[in-house]
Amino acid sequence: MSKRELSSTDVLRWRVLFIVALLLIGFPYLALSQDTPSGGPTDPKEFETFLNQFFTKQMRDLQIPGLAFVMVKDGEIFFSKGYGYANIERKIPVDLQKTLFRVGSVSKLFTATAIMQL
Repeated sequence: MSKRELSSTDVLRWRVLFIVALLLIGFPYLALSQDTPSGGPTDPKEFETFLNQFFTKQMRDLQIPGLAFVMVKDGEIFFSKGYGYANIERKIPVDLQKTLFRVGSVSKLFTATAIMQL
């Protein structure tokens, strides 16, 4: 039995689901870190080690070709890195400065969340 290949629409859906899941996991953490100013990771290298293991597994399991991750802490970029490929066929890696991800209808979720927070 061969493994079913995901269409580009399926891959986009998984990317969106993955990003939304990360945001939902991150919101409670952000609320907690506001109460404790020293909350969260303190060493970017240690954080990178954790993220490398996490994203490698999740990208493999969910068949996510590439993603960009940026963490902002205390108003400054604490860590940023691209994972996987922006173009699988040409083996072009995700570049944080050049790679664009089409968010489509996901922006509605962010707009609705921002309005609800107001």
